[in-house]
Amino acid sequence: MKTSEAFRRVKRVIKSRVHSYICWAAIDVLPLADADRVTGVVLRLLNGNSSLETWLYRNHGVDLDTSAYSPNGQARMQVTRLAWLDHLIEHYESLGD
Repeated sequence: MKTSEAFRRVKRVIKSRVHSYICWAAIDVLPLADADRVTGVVLRLLNGNSSLETWLYRNHGVDLDTSAYSPNGQARMQVTRLAWLDHLIEHYESLGD
């Protein structure tokens, strides 16, 4: 499966709110090799951070109390994850993958 298609499937799961985290969604819905590839990309981009929330806090000063653990913050994180997935899909499509 192309990487762009794998991210597209993960996006559907995130959008349906079955999972909030990209890696958990990938592990749940993709074949093992594709899940490994997707989680590898995400972990590399998070650069040692355990989640997008942590990456945003450490790299951009986004306060976890207002972004990840409040209803409005959770909604913003959902939008941010979906936008990131859109970017990853477009990126890998542009590479033909």
